[in-house]
Amino acid sequence: MSKLVIHNEAQPEWTQVIDAKVTFMLDSMMHNFRRVEISFSGRGRTTEGSYSAYICTLVITETSGVRHELHNEQPDPNVAIEGALARGRRSMTRTRRVRNTGWRQASAR
Repeated sequence: MSKLVIHNEAQPEWTQVIDAKVTFMLDSMMHNFRRVEISFSGRGRTTEGSYSAYICTLVITETSGVRHELHNEQPDPNVAIEGALARGRRSMTRTRRVRNTGWRQASAR
């Protein structure tokens, strides 16, 4: 079973782009993941055949079994993909920082 699963429901040419962006943005963290799933789709077709918005959902399952689900919706497909990956990277960095240092965020009272 592959660690990276891409569900591309938009345009087929984006599958290679998504794969390259995941490799570039998350490769150094992949050893912490059991599985990475990316769903990429479009919403609202335009007259040119593209979409008015692109939705990218990133689901990361850590080796410990903890699951993180992050969404990003943007009018530009590159920004949608990069935004979801950036959120995933930030989330994993914060999670690792908390586990390694015991640091906890103060409550917002």
